[in-house]
Amino acid sequence: MYFPFGLPQEFRLPKESNTPQEPIGICSNRDRSLILLLTDDTLHVWFCKPCVQIAALQRSRHSVEERGKNWKAVWKSDATTIMVATDKGRLLFFKVDIDDNHQDSLYLKKGYSRKQQKAFDALFLGEGIPALFITELHSFNIHAKISSIAVLRDELVITTVQGGLQRAKWNGTLNETYSATLSEVQFSYDLQQSKGRHLKSSSEYITDVEFSPLLGGFVTVLSGGRGFFLTAPNAKFDRENLHGVWAPELRDAVCVHANHKYRLIVFGCASGKGMVYHIDPATGALLLSHQLCVSTKEYPDAGLVGGPITRLAWTPDECAIIAAWSKGGIAVWSAFGALLFSSLKASYGIPGPPLHNNLIVKAMEWGAEGYQLWLSAENPERLPSVHHTSNEHSSSSSCSDLTDPVSAASTTLSASVESSPKRGSYDFIQLHFLKSPLTVNPCLSNHKHLFLQAEDKLYINLGSDKTEEDASNVLIANKQWRVVPIRYTYLGSNWPIRFAAMDDAGLSVAIAGRTGLAHYSLLRRKWFLFGNEAQEKGIVVCGGLVWWKDFISVGCFNLEASKDEIRFYSTANKLDNAYCTITKIPYAVLLINIFSNYLICLCADRHIMLFSIQLSNQQKVAQVELRRIQDVNVNGFIPHPMCVTFVTLCSLSSETYQQSTHSFSCDIPESILMNVAGHLLMFQRDWSGPQPKQASNRYRAVPFCNPMKVASSVENVWVPCVDEEEKKELSHSLWLSSGSMGMKVWLTLSSQATVATHFMSKRIMLPFDVAICPLAVLTEDAVILGAASDHATDFFSTFLSSSSQSGLTQILDFSVLERTSEIYLHQVLRQLLRRNLGYHALQLARCFTTLPYFSHVLELLLHEVLEEEATSKEPIPDPLLPRVVLFSKEFPQYRKTVAHCARKTEIALWEHLFSAVGSPKALFEECLVNGDLDTASSYLIILQNLEKFYVSRQHATLLLESALESRSWPLARDVVRFLKRIDIENPSKDPHEADMEPVMRPLHSRYGQRYTTPPLEIPEPDGFVLAKPPLVRNTSLTYYDPENRLNETAKADGSRTVSRKHSGAVSKQEEIEKHDVAVLLYRHAKKLLSTYRIRDLGLFGANLEEYELVGLLRKERLRGAKIEDTVQALKQLHMDFTWPLPILTHSAFYKSLRKYNTQPPKLPLAPLSTHEEHITDGDLGSCQSTKEIVLSPVKFNFAPSDLSEAGTEASDSAINIETPSHLINLTGDLSRSTSESQLHDLSMELANRGPKQSELEIRYLFEVMSEAECYDWCLILALVLRDAPLLSRVVYLATSKAEREPHHVIKLSSDITKLSDWVSEECLGYKPFLTSMSEDINNLRLHSKRLTTDMTSAHNQHNNATSTDSAESDADVTSSVPNNGSPMTSLPPSESCIIS
Repeated sequence: MYFPFGLPQEFRLPKESNTPQEPIGICSNRDRSLILLLTDDTLHVWFCKPCVQIAALQRSRHSVEERGKNWKAVWKSDATTIMVATDKGRLLFFKVDIDDNHQDSLYLKKGYSRKQQKAFDALFLGEGIPALFITELHSFNIHAKISSIAVLRDELVITTVQGGLQRAKWNGTLNETYSATLSEVQFSYDLQQSKGRHLKSSSEYITDVEFSPLLGGFVTVLSGGRGFFLTAPNAKFDRENLHGVWAPELRDAVCVHANHKYRLIVFGCASGKGMVYHIDPATGALLLSHQLCVSTKEYPDAGLVGGPITRLAWTPDECAIIAAWSKGGIAVWSAFGALLFSSLKASYGIPGPPLHNNLIVKAMEWGAEGYQLWLSAENPERLPSVHHTSNEHSSSSSCSDLTDPVSAASTTLSASVESSPKRGSYDFIQLHFLKSPLTVNPCLSNHKHLFLQAEDKLYINLGSDKTEEDASNVLIANKQWRVVPIRYTYLGSNWPIRFAAMDDAGLSVAIAGRTGLAHYSLLRRKWFLFGNEAQEKGIVVCGGLVWWKDFISVGCFNLEASKDEIRFYSTANKLDNAYCTITKIPYAVLLINIFSNYLICLCADRHIMLFSIQLSNQQKVAQVELRRIQDVNVNGFIPHPMCVTFVTLCSLSSETYQQSTHSFSCDIPESILMNVAGHLLMFQRDWSGPQPKQASNRYRAVPFCNPMKVASSVENVWVPCVDEEEKKELSHSLWLSSGSMGMKVWLTLSSQATVATHFMSKRIMLPFDVAICPLAVLTEDAVILGAASDHATDFFSTFLSSSSQSGLTQILDFSVLERTSEIYLHQVLRQLLRRNLGYHALQLARCFTTLPYFSHVLELLLHEVLEEEATSKEPIPDPLLPRVVLFSKEFPQYRKTVAHCARKTEIALWEHLFSAVGSPKALFEECLVNGDLDTASSYLIILQNLEKFYVSRQHATLLLESALESRSWPLARDVVRFLKRIDIENPSKDPHEADMEPVMRPLHSRYGQRYTTPPLEIPEPDGFVLAKPPLVRNTSLTYYDPENRLNETAKADGSRTVSRKHSGAVSKQEEIEKHDVAVLLYRHAKKLLSTYRIRDLGLFGANLEEYELVGLLRKERLRGAKIEDTVQALKQLHMDFTWPLPILTHSAFYKSLRKYNTQPPKLPLAPLSTHEEHITDGDLGSCQSTKEIVLSPVKFNFAPSDLSEAGTEASDSAINIETPSHLINLTGDLSRSTSESQLHDLSMELANRGPKQSELEIRYLFEVMSEAECYDWCLILALVLRDAPLLSRVVYLATSKAEREPHHVIKLSSDITKLSDWVSEECLGYKPFLTSMSEDINNLRLHSKRLTTDMTSAHNQHNNATSTDSAESDADVTSSVPNNGSPMTSLPPSESCIIS
């Protein structure tokens, strides 16, 4: 709950002599506003805020020699007297009084910076710094060496080394009547059963003692190391009734400290640990609660390095304790043992001995509200620097620098901060702490948000754009702290801040200091204070403050009327008593809380009062009506009202008092939860009997039954508010924080419909460990939020040079606050599965399946169980891992969970894991069948480590096939790299030769069967073949030709033939090709080409960077890359690139009519505009059905010369286009203006164009196809873009190579003819573009006609010369003729073998 932050401050004491002295003791008065620092001969009294010395008294040398040096000091409860014990057994009493000459205050010296002066002026708006002086009253001699001192109300208890317990009064006299010795005390292990006995050894004495009024006795430590609790049946503690209760199993106690709030006793031990005990209320025995220790994870061997614990100090609210080790180091724990901070971690790993790096504490004390820790530590070294100090004055010197000097002979007054040439020479230091508001104000709204409070600022963890829908998600993701400084206008007169609370929405925060209150709006970034300072000074908030909607409710004490009240202030109006609702309370309010529209308050008379809250409709200004509805007497259930740390109403109830007729609602209070000294009690309503009625015949409030104990060692309680019916497990749950014992959750067990559950428990308490200090529980997100202090050593190594870094900063680093978080769901599921409550675990898990990190929860569950059971040295009779595996199979993330768990676990544990989950091969195949390729890739790494390399190679090939089919290009690229890597690591091994067996070994039926055959023998064919080694893969992947691979093997093996044993067997060479990456990529590329999916082919080549796509296309341009169905290829392009088919717009249609002097049909439409325009891309329509734009058949004669953009002369031939009338729709406004027509054409063009990325991809593929000489693909790509220059380029490239490669021209001419027919019948939108390119088209057709004629005549001459060869040529020519019947020549011999 407490976290240090910032850099510690160093202070020096004014020296009255040349001998430097460090404080040997630090103690504070009751309200911790005055701090006494005790040296060997001087008493220094410092003010808490600001930290300045205001009084001092130095004893004379004669007094020190005669009565001894100062050893220990204590304050009287009213802070008017200080008692100092010396090492010679003398008690000195000093009076602390206000200086009559300066009754107002002691002011600071002027001359500071503007920022400091503003801060100081604000601090002194109130009472200011008092001017005090110290005088000696009297003294007396104990005549024995004093071992310890304790304060018993108005008396002092002094223990001596002779075993005495002396009772002294503050007037300097001994109370002989109640004084006793240890030999007179009886000791036992409890107060009822065991018999009391006296000490056997008379040499033992008490070394440390403290009185606890709430425990009702003294906690003490004997010189032999044993500890006990000294009590008596009456409050006088007379010698006849004293009885000691031993602390069991304690033999090395050094010091002791009591916690009154939680009724705990902490013994600091020589082993470096703290033993914490609590008192059994039944027998009075001391029972071990927990230990204070630093785990080996935090710091190994902390007890050996630190040594015995010599100092203990509880915080003012008693929610945390700090301990100091004798060899150096401090640590802070929560009340029940959760480690919050340890200085050992700061020095861990620093070169040098640990003693040099640790902080050796001589004395320590907490400041007001626990915001500062005053430490007196050994000074490691003295380095030149600047530090905080106080003016050094002699007792007779005058304070001339002060605006209001104080002249006291025995007082040294100093209130300035000056520079000194030494910085490392400090006398004491001050650590600054942040604390959680849950320590003093545990209201329900504070449990939903994470924020901390310092003495002058607030640290709030909220999202930047926080909304109700994503509030929790923002809290999880955001780790930043918003620092809100508190205005000095309020802080100056009301320091320190005591209470803080945030509203439910997390948009406003309210604070309360010494008097009054203020609130801050996070949206407006503005503080709101009382306008009337008298009203602010008139109330003291003592019972906490909570939010109800837009109202702030406080339990306060009215100083003017001397009455206890509950007030409601509206944030919609200014802070003023005129706008507040006041309800008088008969007793002091200790705690208040809000549940729905109900308020609960705990009063000092041990009564709980319940109120209903509603808005008043009678007032113009929004006010609250508070109606008292019930009183609950808890006098017999709490030892003291101060032991109650938390109280609230809730809708929970146990199965004992549940009624089937009573409907559940989260807004109706059913129970009272109360944390009494760490014991959580539940008071439930009694529905068993008839409901009592009032005199007015109205039903009274249902009474509450006697409490049931829910849990022990409870620090904080979270009651979730979940109204969703699907999440009943969460709405009925209760979350508890138990310090070192982790957390606990009280869950409801929903009954199964098929099982009678009348005798089964309806609730269960599940403990689980957490690694952080929980401060907020996000129930619906399965996340716990907390905070931690981290050290920033690197910051000071950079910010401060080695010459200016003091010895303190070398020991205590700069502390920064870090927000922490942890998932708890897997811990709860594990506890349910361990108790064979799998059904309830499944119901609970289904409440969180929508979380994005739910698969990570399953992974954590499996990983922790695997680590625990696989590394166990003892056999586990009932292992949990099989149940966890079966539980994980209920969710679709099962295979992913196993894979990720295995990847993050040591390989040595994989055998244990897969013995429970199954074979990784089977899981790999399941991933392939279900299409979960990313998870399959994780199993591939597992197979690589578990199986031989060729097994992982085979599975990688299967994964590569699936990745290519599913277009998972990044995964395919990674698999290819994986295959290359395992081949490099195993270059000398042939997996197919090493494991070939004469017996057939079938694979999985899905992947076919695998057979082994003798070596492949193929005769070498004629012609040139590009040779490649059959079994050695090149480092760069290129296109692959299986025919070449077969030719290589045949050429190497000579004239051996292939022998096959049966038709189902395959050759060894085919088995090699089956798992060859180059073959697989080559086949997939051919498949993409055959299905016209060139966009996938482009992505295929782009992601596999080393694959030569141009080489593949060039080689396959006459085979696999050849387009057989041009129209289907064009449609596939439009589909793959999401490019709409164009339509013929009105303007383009009528412009065509005007251009070719053709009259439009007689329709009742307005005349067409006479504006002359050329047909451009803007005349093309969107991808719609052309049947929507047709009326009647119309026949037009278009001259080819008119369709040419270059304006060439007309030719004799004409193009006859006959369009059915039902394909033209002429409805629309044909008399639109020119600008409107242009705008319409532009909008239609933008609608017809595809995405910009698609256009870039098409143009890229055009360049690739052009380089590979795939001109048929270039034609279609240019047509899709309707880009005239690209189409002209295609025609030019094809015609330029017409003499050498005539098949390009013939194929393009045939494709254009097919496309023209399809355009005329189905897609008129392409017609304007094709007609505009008629010149290039006609030129292409002329070249095709001429080439066909020349090739036919040459073929006939060759046929007459050689009849045999001509017959074969005729067959080739016939097979190459296009579908339209135009003859086509055979390919030249040079085209059969192309080298890339």
